[in-house]
Amino acid sequence: MGVLSRILVATDFSAGAGAAVTRAGQLAQEHHAELHLIHASPDWNLFSRVLPAHQGHYSTLTEFAESAMQREVAWVEQKFAIRVRGVVELGGATRTIARAAQEFQPQLLVIGARGEHGPSVAASALGGTALKLLSQATRPLLLVRDIGARPYAEAMAAISDASEIAKRIVRWGMLVAPSAVWHLIRAYDVPYLERLRQCGIDDAAMISCAADSRASAQREIDMVIKAAEHTSPMRVHLMPGEPLRVVLTQIVRERVHLLVVGKHAEGIADAGHGLVGSVGFRLAYHAQGDVLVVP
Repeated sequence: MGVLSRILVATDFSAGAGAAVTRAGQLAQEHHAELHLIHASPDWNLFSRVLPAHQGHYSTLTEFAESAMQREVAWVEQKFAIRVRGVVELGGATRTIARAAQEFQPQLLVIGARGEHGPSVAASALGGTALKLLSQATRPLLLVRDIGARPYAEAMAAISDASEIAKRIVRWGMLVAPSAVWHLIRAYDVPYLERLRQCGIDDAAMISCAADSRASAQREIDMVIKAAEHTSPMRVHLMPGEPLRVVLTQIVRERVHLLVVGKHAEGIADAGHGLVGSVGFRLAYHAQGDVLVVP
């Protein structure tokens, strides 16, 4: 996993997709990686189901997609001085992107957090295609919100334990943003705190329980940092509280440009219904900057 050699980025030629293409180009340049652009254009069956079956309109849409892809490829090659392959495939967006990923086998899939049908309810919310790809992701997925093309300056990895996925979160983050100032955040709480309080446990015992929880979390952080073999200093945030609130608050406070989280298979059982599933999914939905989701 030490080399990022193939990157796939999806575009629908919207502003959100443009941010994703720009970030993918920057990463491809930085890592000397192959860059593959994919655009899903509706086939005739899909087009005619949602619009009156007008062949002329369909032909215009298809021709526009091809010319827009040519312009996109030319722009990326000129801006980043890299070779790019751009392909227009017919079909629904999610299936087309998944099929392209299966064929190209990229180490990293990049997509705009919002595309042409991006939600207007919140700047941080995810579009429909991003939600579907997030729920299905079997490879690292970078959700792009930031329109900039500079390498990430401040990055944060959010972990919940010392498991293998926690170690992958840190390693993948450092691969994507090797020059960033790195923050490692671990939110923790005291198990059954309210129940203990209701049982009449005295304050001294409660303080001792809190200290034990903090010490356990610190040991997990030390294990993850050791496994990452990171040579530069890492800023550790070991903080009590509910993970979603703690991490989102620190992202703003530290002006983080990239957040790296993990995805558990059981965590996104019903992505179509909004705020469900794992903390990682909720962070990907609510975070204001770019989010790298590591399965």
